[in-house]
Amino acid sequence: PTLHAAIFSAAADRGMTTVDVMRICGVGRATASRWINGHQSPDLRKIQPLADHLGMRLTKPRKRKQD
Repeated sequence: PTLHAAIFSAAADRGMTTVDVMRICGVGRATASRWINGHQSPDLRKIQPLADHLGMRLTKPRKRKQD
């Protein structure tokens, strides 16, 4: 699963609704719904507040060093 899918899964496991996600992330209902349903990938900066609320840490993928 993707990082944002894991975050939304954790939110659902804690009983959070689309309204909770939109309030915490500062986005509209349609945007939050598209994220949760996997129709759109959120920008990490937008879901950082949700990750913080859930006690999760977001990290960007590291660039691989070339030999």
